[in-house]
Amino acid sequence: AVVSTQSTGNHKGSNCGLYRDDGLIYVENSDGPEITKITKALHKIFKNNQSKITVEQTGKTVNILDVTLSAINGSYKPYKKPNSNIAYVKRASNHPSSILKNIPASIQKRLSCISSTEEEFEGAKVEYQAALKTAGYSKELMYEQSGRTGKPKNRKRQRKIIWYNPPFSKNVATNIGERFFELVRLHFPPQHPFHALFNKKTIKLSYSCMINMDGTVKSHNKAILKKAEDEEKQNERLCNCIIRENCPVGNTCLKSGVVYEALIKHSNGVEQKYVGMTGGSFKTRFNGHMATIRHDKNRTATELSKLVWSLHDRQITYDITWQIIAKAPPYRPGNITCSLCLAEKFAILTRKGLINKKWELLNKCPHRRGHLASLQQTV
Repeated sequence: AVVSTQSTGNHKGSNCGLYRDDGLIYVENSDGPEITKITKALHKIFKNNQSKITVEQTGKTVNILDVTLSAINGSYKPYKKPNSNIAYVKRASNHPSSILKNIPASIQKRLSCISSTEEEFEGAKVEYQAALKTAGYSKELMYEQSGRTGKPKNRKRQRKIIWYNPPFSKNVATNIGERFFELVRLHFPPQHPFHALFNKKTIKLSYSCMINMDGTVKSHNKAILKKAEDEEKQNERLCNCIIRENCPVGNTCLKSGVVYEALIKHSNGVEQKYVGMTGGSFKTRFNGHMATIRHDKNRTATELSKLVWSLHDRQITYDITWQIIAKAPPYRPGNITCSLCLAEKFAILTRKGLINKKWELLNKCPHRRGHLASLQQTV
């Protein structure tokens, strides 16, 4: 509040407006130096209050919130960010009829309020009309003349209201609201001492919307899996090497869901790196790498084994050191992406001197395959 007062009260000949973290200052008959002075003053105000501000000079037309304002002719029209998609609650969704009925009307009212003329309204309504049609609404958006004239009327004192918000579902046949008010009338009749507090004028009902089935299932699965994860972490052993000093990654070889890096140092001073990942324990994957390095028949199994065998053929000695560079969970049913695969691809993209091939970035997630229904055993 202090910053808002200081920001809007120190600029003569200007009109200021703030909405949460967005603000607009309109300055008339001012040159470049005057604008620069205002900009510096704003930065100073926010700096004195341990905050920061970004100031943009937009000229005579500006996009703010959902409106485009023009100082050239005083017009205004609806604005939508270029990459934003318009979507509304579907007509057949599990919502109270009062909400579904008022969606087209509220959109029409808002578009009319932020359109200076009917031509501006007609030019902007096309995308909104298409989104309504996609959601199953048949109402045609029409321009409404603004009925607001002069000063707004003083608000009348509103009585204290108690709101009852039961969850709504189309699957419930009982009229919850009607039954509720029957109970109010039954237990608080006119002669009751609390009737003045609990009656149909002081108690209002408004249904609350329930979470959809997809959200319920995901929330349940997340809670179950997190509980299992927590138990697994408590019982997790980080290393089972017989000689702890020989652990390749500092006594953390049993960590699972990791992205690792192998640093290959040649005897001639050259250093090369290899990045890999595993959804299982690192030690299992490490043993797999060592098998491809020791046995000639597996020399082409990975880019790391190809490099090691090429050094062996040229009789160049080498040393490999390992480290875990990231930890992420593999794909789970219900997820859109695999965090572990994305972490590996990010490491390949951002690290230099890798022997990994760029086509590895196009590999499909191997963890998703194990969850396919076609691969599950039938009982």
